[in-house]
Amino acid sequence: MPETTKKFFTTDVAAKRLLLTPMWNLPPGVNLLVEVCNNAYDAVPTWEDATLIVKMGRTYLFANTTKTAAKWGINFRFRIEKASALFPVYFKGVGGAFD
Repeated sequence: MPETTKKFFTTDVAAKRLLLTPMWNLPPGVNLLVEVCNNAYDAVPTWEDATLIVKMGRTYLFANTTKTAAKWGINFRFRIEKASALFPVYFKGVGGAFD
């Protein structure tokens, strides 16, 4: 997995929910992995697989409730592989919200 961003969304408490709204076009045959964490500042964040929830356009509920760092933070990462897709893959950006 490639390195993730180092500018996390800092939160005062553990985020419980995350909504990611990617702007993309994923043709059939694409391999997709969406991972999220609410303890991004930890040396080893607890990455959770949110692929299905993000594809459905729903809010992801975090399972993690612990941290080892001084503060809470949210991070996410996408892995998109063209695999057997016959058409181009487009990823234009992502929006979202959390609480």
